[in-house]
Formats: sequence, C-alpha cells, structure tokens
Amino acid sequence: MKTDRIERVVRLSRNRLVCTVAACLMAYVVACLLGRDIAPAPDEADLIHIGQMIAVFCLPVMIMVA
Repeated sequence: MKTDRIERVVRLSRNRLVCTVAACLMAYVVACLLGRDIAPAPDEADLIHIGQMIAVFCLPVMIMVA
C-alpha cells in the first residue's frame, strides 16, 4: 500500500519534470520561429538576440500551458 503511494509520487514528479522540459523546448522553438518571421534582419546576431528575448518572455507562459 505504501509502495503504491511512493510510486505515484515518483511518477508525478517525473511527469512534472518532463512537462517542464517540454515547455522549455516549445518556448525555444516558438522563439526561433517568431524571430525568423518578425525580424528579417540582415545580421544573424540580431536575429539570435531577438529570439532569445522572445524565449525569455514566452518561457513562463509555455510552462503554465504545459
């Protein structure tokens, strides 16, 4: 009985970790796609900086969605 409860807690913790990682990856992908669509900058460094700003902004939202 007690081992079932422990297994459920471990599984829940593992699922939370997986969801957090998935949310971070989704935020990164969204940032890359938005950065390429929003700012067709001639300089690749500017595009990377814009994508990173979008990723930082979207990360809490993506974590809450996941």
